[in-house]
Amino acid sequence: MTVCTKIPRQAWSIGMTDQPEVNATPARPTLQSCGSYQGAPLGGFGTGGIVRSYRGSFNRWTVKAGAVKNFCIPENMFSVRTQFDGEDPQAVALHPGYPRQRPDDNSSGADLSAWNWSYSGKGAAYYALYPKAWYHYPANDELAVELLCEQFSPILPGRYRETSLPVGVFDWKITNPHDRPVDVSLMFSLANMVGWFNDFSRDKPHSKSGGNCNRLVDDSGCCGIVMERAGNGLNIREGLGQFCIATAPAENRNVTRRLAFPSSVTDGSDIWKDFVSDGNLDDRPGYRTVPEADMAGALCVKLRLEPKETQSVPMVLSWDLPLIEFGNGREHWRQYTRHFDRSGENAVALATEALNKFPEWAQEIDNWHQTVIRENPTMPDSFFAMLFNESYLAVDGLTVWTDGTKENPGQDSIFAVIECPDYPYYCTLDLWIYGSFLFMYYWPELEKNVIRRLAAGVFREDDYLRNCMSRGHLFQSNIAGAVPHDLGDPNDDPIFSINNYSWQESNKWKDLNCQFVLNIYRDVIFLNDDELLRETWPAVRAALRYLKKFDTDHDGLIENDGTPDQTMDNIPMRGPSCYCGGLWLGAISAAVKMAERIGDQTFITEWRPIAASAGKAFEEKLWNGTNYRLDTEGESPDALFVDGLFGIWFAGICGLKNLISPDRYRAHLSRVYQRNFVEYGRNVGAVNITGWRQAGQSGESNFNTKECQRSEILYGLNLSFAGQLLDAGLKQEADALLDCLYNTAYKKFGLWFQSPAAWTEDARFRAIINFRPLIIWALISRKD
Repeated sequence: MTVCTKIPRQAWSIGMTDQPEVNATPARPTLQSCGSYQGAPLGGFGTGGIVRSYRGSFNRWTVKAGAVKNFCIPENMFSVRTQFDGEDPQAVALHPGYPRQRPDDNSSGADLSAWNWSYSGKGAAYYALYPKAWYHYPANDELAVELLCEQFSPILPGRYRETSLPVGVFDWKITNPHDRPVDVSLMFSLANMVGWFNDFSRDKPHSKSGGNCNRLVDDSGCCGIVMERAGNGLNIREGLGQFCIATAPAENRNVTRRLAFPSSVTDGSDIWKDFVSDGNLDDRPGYRTVPEADMAGALCVKLRLEPKETQSVPMVLSWDLPLIEFGNGREHWRQYTRHFDRSGENAVALATEALNKFPEWAQEIDNWHQTVIRENPTMPDSFFAMLFNESYLAVDGLTVWTDGTKENPGQDSIFAVIECPDYPYYCTLDLWIYGSFLFMYYWPELEKNVIRRLAAGVFREDDYLRNCMSRGHLFQSNIAGAVPHDLGDPNDDPIFSINNYSWQESNKWKDLNCQFVLNIYRDVIFLNDDELLRETWPAVRAALRYLKKFDTDHDGLIENDGTPDQTMDNIPMRGPSCYCGGLWLGAISAAVKMAERIGDQTFITEWRPIAASAGKAFEEKLWNGTNYRLDTEGESPDALFVDGLFGIWFAGICGLKNLISPDRYRAHLSRVYQRNFVEYGRNVGAVNITGWRQAGQSGESNFNTKECQRSEILYGLNLSFAGQLLDAGLKQEADALLDCLYNTAYKKFGLWFQSPAAWTEDARFRAIINFRPLIIWALISRKD
């Protein structure tokens, strides 16, 4: 390979024609399923994501706020033409075979059938270390040149403006390995998709292109095509604005464009013949579409490569869709509009900035990768492949980052990430505490944006009733003192209407208030932020006071009520439990430390004895001689929960060591590792709960209500457990588990860039694009 030496060895890779050993399937037909043809998304925080698959097609779109759309259309493609002097040209679309959405896609392939889809992909490979991805096409009998495309968006730690931009960069390196010169043309074609992203459907929208039109742009640093809609700026709405494909003009390159061509119900022969004939595109007059017809545009760069020469060809994709609308009709401006105007006419400005600054951005991403890798020398390469690639969710997790509502622009910025599309709640607290390390480390203002909203929710009293879906009774939506489960649903009015979750009654949960307190303590300690502490301290006090009433026997330790009443919302726990008890120990210990820091002596006097009493009760009631019990009064008290000591571990990350016996902590983790992973994991991960004894529940998961969460492998909780093993000095065990998770997700089941909440041995998954696996970022740091 001539041009592949810069790809980090830690990058995950797959051949473009390869498929997973098993095509994992959703546990139920109603669950989200994107297929294994996925890749790293393009886009910034809150812009919506555009996924280009590892095979080279664009096939997943989270551009609509709160929705995932899965569709693949052939005109969204890169193609290449080569020609040696005196010989016939070769031209192929850079995709192994006709582009399809997924392996089981049986569509006719009629659109653009005249294009050459015969490229076999022999030797071609994809690499990803998010936010970068690389597409390598070796020179062979199908391609006269070697191509390497480095793809990324400016997801830059600490750089809020750049991280908010809706741009994608494709930096092509083209090498002539031969002893004679060759002419090369690279074409980037894209459909005009203005107006497509404004509903909650999962598939390609139909009949939404009416009035779309394209125009040429020829600025000093940007040459390309703008795709928009006639009258676009008169009444901007969600989905309206612009797309732009562009390149930087240069003396040694010839740039031509086809302003518009029909992109559906045609074979595409006109533009393909034009491309193949001389490697240039003939400009033709554009046209406006009618609702039943789609259109696309194409950008072509032609250059001549001397023997052994390499040249770079940068191309960019930008989109300016400034307004988002949630289900109840409230409209918000995207964050990047703070740095541009809100007209929806800034795609060229965005593209120009990307073309001017992409080398700087690329270097910053490389520096980030190298710093993290260098500071964690004992971790294997596969760990870093997971670490960075799981971060895709920061863009693709239906993320919103706003700059005010339509009525109040520039005020009250909102940042929020979905739990997952199947459980559509923003900033679900019982997942946020797991996955928010990434934001706290690198974009702390976004982390604090979320935690402040949760703190405000502690004092919120909403009298309207919700229906408890699991039990059929009505319950009050928000009770003052109970930290909200979530900040709302995209189908409703997120941030303004909170606590939309209703499978169980979360006001009675025993983990949320603890997690809130621990989350604040972590932020205060890691960020050294006394202002955040002063601001949220009243909410910390109120949250603990509310939860203390669930210590019914007054031994300092709270009790679960068996409803279920914690994040495992299909697993009833009754009496003291290791999961909620551990979180409670961590929370009250953290609160005492915060009280010392802020000088609240009254709180210290009251709560320090409670912390001591709770620690004693935890050991006496939950230790059974070999491990900590799931609970004391439930259906299977001696069952082993893979993440039972999460609260103890999290507190330790924040410097609160030895809340329980260190020897017992290590012994418990060893016992869970042996039982849940070695004995029952079956080479796909650690089973969530073993030893469940309820009659009629054998543990063979069929994803019914009772078995859900018991015999599954919960990906995020497995990563959390691996962190606990590392914390206890069980490095060999942690490495074995991490290696198993990597092989299962990134090789065996094809779950790359769509991390599920859970999977089973027989390759069924639940709740893809899930937030909790971001807990992997907790594994790289300790606070001693």
